[in-house]
Amino acid sequence: MKKIMLFTMVFLTATVFLASAEDYSREGKFAVSARLDIGKNNGDSIGQLGGAIEYGIVKYLSAGLGYVYVDGRHPLQDNGLDLFLKGYIFDRELDVYIDAGAQICFSDEIETVLTIKAGIEWQSPFALFIAAEGGAELEQPDLGYLYGIRLGFRLQ
Repeated sequence: MKKIMLFTMVFLTATVFLASAEDYSREGKFAVSARLDIGKNNGDSIGQLGGAIEYGIVKYLSAGLGYVYVDGRHPLQDNGLDLFLKGYIFDRELDVYIDAGAQICFSDEIETVLTIKAGIEWQSPFALFIAAEGGAELEQPDLGYLYGIRLGFRLQ
């Protein structure tokens, strides 16, 4: 199983690198996006639906701020603030990224959900982008998983 996972990661990395021949930089540009992630945590179905504004800080790093609806482990169902950092690997139209985020919900008390995801993002020549992502979600004290899609538009 480990060999299959290693082979898959090497294959995907090589495919992304070779398929994205044009140089594209996210540095200094804003993007707006929407995402839907679903998964499980401690046997409960979980989900996150959000919208965000993202800014390319440097060539390989962007930061985002947005709104998120979290439907987590019972009874967490709340609206909140979505903060995240995305690190890109190749700086190309087809790229791999790591996304570390915190979803902070303000209801009776402040609750924080932490996520770390990896994904593949493709940006069209018209600055529209789509990404598939998956990763881990931490709601105290349990660890779960998430996977989903992100759609957006990068402002030129």
